Amino acid sequence: MAGAAYAVLVGLATWQALRAQPLLEPDALSLAAGAALVVATATAGVLVLRGDRS
Repeated sequence: MAGAAYAVLVGLATWQALRAQPLLEPDALSLAAGAALVVATATAGVLVLRGDRS
């Protein structure tokens, strides 16, 4: 899960660079994509931690 989240983060940074957006001053679209990544990673983390323990 962490590896997939990292791969998506690298993809997001690459996509942002290809669109000529500064790394520390992203536009609204980049912020929305980053927020979606955070939500998806947190959701996956909760699901993994709550997984079936039998």
